[in-house]
Amino acid sequence: MNDVIFRRLQQTIEHPSRSTDWFGMAEQAINTIYALAEKPDQLCDATIRNLTKRAFGKKDTGIDDPPNPSADDPDRMDEDEELTPQPEPESTQGGTQNSGTAGDQGDSFELSQLLFIVGHVAIKHIAHLELVERELKRQKGVLEAGG
Repeated sequence: MNDVIFRRLQQTIEHPSRSTDWFGMAEQAINTIYALAEKPDQLCDATIRNLTKRAFGKKDTGIDDPPNPSADDPDRMDEDEELTPQPEPESTQGGTQNSGTAGDQGDSFELSQLLFIVGHVAIKHIAHLELVERELKRQKGVLEAGG
C-alpha cells in the first residue's frame, strides 16, 4: 500500500479537474487499485475522505459576504414581507432551513465527482468481498479434505 503507484493513483483522482474525462480516468484508477492493492479499501477510504472535505469544506473565495441591505434599512417596512408571497426555502435533512447564502452552497461538479467515486468504490468493494469469500471457502474446503 506504500508503493508509489498507489500514491500517484490517489493524487490523480484527487487532482482538481473540471473535465468530464476525469470520470473515465477515475474509474480506471479505482479498477487498478482494486486489481493490485492488498487493502484497497484503506486507500479508497482516504480518497473519499479527501474528496468529501473538498466538496463540503468551507471555500475561501476571498470575497466577503455581501451585507443584507434589507436588515439595516430603517425605511424598510415589515408589511412588505407579508404582502409579497415568497417561496418557502427548502428544508434540509436535519429539518433546518438553508439560509441561501453563497457560502452554504457547494460545488455541484465536486459533489458529482464524490458521488461517482463513492458509487464505483462500493461496486468494486462488493466484488472484492465476493473474491475474498470465495478464497476463504476454497481454503476451508482444502482443510476439510486434507484433515
